[in-house]
Amino acid sequence: MSGIVKKINENEVDYIYNNYMVKDFPKAELKPLERIKYTMSTGMCEVLTLYDEENIKSYAVLIIPQDGEYVLLDYFAVVKNYRGTGIGHEMLEKIMEYLDQHKKHINGMFIECESPEYATSEYERIERERRIKFYKTCGCNETGFGSELFGVTYDVLEMDIDKENDNSFIEDLILVYRQMFTQEHFVNKVKYWINN
Repeated sequence: MSGIVKKINENEVDYIYNNYMVKDFPKAELKPLERIKYTMSTGMCEVLTLYDEENIKSYAVLIIPQDGEYVLLDYFAVVKNYRGTGIGHEMLEKIMEYLDQHKKHINGMFIECESPEYATSEYERIERERRIKFYKTCGCNETGFGSELFGVTYDVLEMDIDKENDNSFIEDLILVYRQMFTQEHFVNKVKYWINN
């Protein structure tokens, strides 16, 4: 395997968005390209790709708050031809290495997974459980927090860089959401809680 991770710029993200993201994510879940480019220009968003000499294999969109110790994995996908080959595990490892090298104030990463408890079909429940299991095999842990963003309910997982940190997640999670959304959206469209 062993691909190379590269941070791409605002011009290069057009290619990723138009050739991959529009196919890999439902239209309702996908932010407009201009919104992603704007957050990249402010420094609050970075897009990483994993590639070899010829091909992009995986990509990730990270939300990086100005303060706080956690980033949010906003979008993550393995390119179709490389799924089931271990690229997803490799990409997550390389993201954490990248954060450790380039973002010294960051201790870890949040991952939102659609909650199996709120699935509308058995197929959807199985898919959501499979996704959570994948992240757990990559070293992610459940935080005990849930969130609802614009009507979609998530279980929040985390992946640590610093295994010694005190795991006080809630302040960092709220900080990410506050910076991601307008004040109006944060108040009216964002909820978060501790799971029972």
